[in-house]
Amino acid sequence: MKITIRKSGSSDLDFLEELEKKCFPAFQQNNRRAIRYSLSSPFQNVLVAEITKNKITRPVASATLFLYPKTLRLFSIAVLPEFQRTGIGKQLLDHIINLGNTCKFERVSLELRKSDEKLTRFYKNAGFIVTEELPQYYSKNEDGLRMVLKLEEHQDKQSISNSYNCILVCYSC
Repeated sequence: MKITIRKSGSSDLDFLEELEKKCFPAFQQNNRRAIRYSLSSPFQNVLVAEITKNKITRPVASATLFLYPKTLRLFSIAVLPEFQRTGIGKQLLDHIINLGNTCKFERVSLELRKSDEKLTRFYKNAGFIVTEELPQYYSKNEDGLRMVLKLEEHQDKQSISNSYNCILVCYSC
């Protein structure tokens, strides 16, 4: 099974909407309008992971990134349920970390539900550390955690426009 990660486009909208519904509880799902905005925003980047099996390619996962001057924020990462526990999420996360290093971001940050111990372990195993507890972040009864992975030190710092251009270059190859 070959996995390819690429920048998403408007043709991925139906898949991304389906993925939201299958992978996230209702209160965390992005609607079609929000997904469309993410696809067109200059300060967001949506990646799609595809598998090729028997010469058939299909999308199976995605990640939405927010681009800040020093931080690459992982807004969401999702893998279709039938492809979870196959290493696709880890490959997507590794790709994001490599992208952050290549484009000279200082860190990758994310928020997740405090109650999701499995996901917290997944990120801790990738080197992320909990930096903040976020009371009632998701709802009255659902706290969050902020986790951060510090990236490689770089002599020359990037501006947000340089980081964005770097990400564009990475996906035009």
